[in-house]
Amino acid sequence: MKNIYLNAGTIDEVFSDLETSFNGVLNSTNNEFKLALDTDLIKGNIDAVTFINGFTSIQVNMTFADDVTLSMESFSASSIVFAYCTEGTFKHSFGISGHQLTLRKHLSTVVTSKRSINTILHFKKDTAIQFSIIKVETASLSNGINDSLIPNLKKNFLDKQPNYTYQGIQNLRIAE
Repeated sequence: MKNIYLNAGTIDEVFSDLETSFNGVLNSTNNEFKLALDTDLIKGNIDAVTFINGFTSIQVNMTFADDVTLSMESFSASSIVFAYCTEGTFKHSFGISGHQLTLRKHLSTVVTSKRSINTILHFKKDTAIQFSIIKVETASLSNGINDSLIPNLKKNFLDKQPNYTYQGIQNLRIAE
């Protein structure tokens, strides 16, 4: 079992940390990031795009050569994370001993946290995984969005319990 720890920070800092820690090849222009990893432990790619309105889209396609636990510092209390798995399976928990929620092919989940507890992802050896993440940062927005999207997201997901997860079946519009 291999344990990996990622510090929270800007997307630039996270991708630079991953590149350095795993001898990856990072190409970044403007707000787009493409990280290729090809080590004894990790093979795959992570691509991300950040948008001016507080949205970040991340695409992950990886295989681990060992069981891996990835611990990430807690994200902002104003963040909402939507994840959709297109291949494989992995688990999520708040803290190392927290309840593990399994995310597998064609399942989506929503994760928010108002407490400073690490988010843990658990990956199995030799299991190819592909998943997409959309992270919405609701607090730092200049409120240039003229609709009710952000207030509705806050009401539906941030005003829940301190650590909130919701898991649902395949959404046909996401799958398309």
